[in-house]
Amino acid sequence: FNNSAASSSDATVVSATAGNGAVKGSHSVTVTSLATATRNTVTGYTSSTASATVDATNGFAITVAGTTYNTNGSKTVNGVVTANAVTVLGASPTITDLKNWIIGLGVNVSASVVQTTSSSNWALMIQGTQTGTTNAVSFSGLTGVPATLTDTSVTTAANASFIVNGTTFSRASNSVTDVIDGLTLSLNKASATAQTINVGKGADISSEA
Repeated sequence: FNNSAASSSDATVVSATAGNGAVKGSHSVTVTSLATATRNTVTGYTSSTASATVDATNGFAITVAGTTYNTNGSKTVNGVVTANAVTVLGASPTITDLKNWIIGLGVNVSASVVQTTSSSNWALMIQGTQTGTTNAVSFSGLTGVPATLTDTSVTTAANASFIVNGTTFSRASNSVTDVIDGLTLSLNKASATAQTINVGKGADISSEA
């Protein structure tokens, strides 16, 4: 039997893998933009044990894919608040305590505390672990004390945009399985140039009985 194989005119832009049902032929693919995940960096901390400066009244709230988790223990889904749904963060937390609380939620968000330019300059990095607008991450409740505290959005969550055979598509992931039957497209970088995906006969995988 013969399976199918796919090749790309520039695999650094888009590559493809042929599976069952892949129809032999060629396809034009233009990658307009890649899907990205939320990435934020909060700088201005002097050490890994510096105060996280969480709002004493409202707490720190982080929203992941539309669900909000609060350091006071509540969880909000579609406007419905459930108390005591997550671990409560203790009083006067450090940025390391807050990082551990975020990781402990066990949802599609990660956090880290890193030294930046010197031993007295540290940052809290918060980022989504999945791409696409439906997986966006946002947060509030850092009071901005010290005054040097700065929240920088490194990247925002966005869907991939690409054109296949003249039709524009949008997907939350850079791995696309539902546009061309039998093909998995891997979008690797944006390019104004259309690439050609060829699907042809693969290696002969038959064997004699």
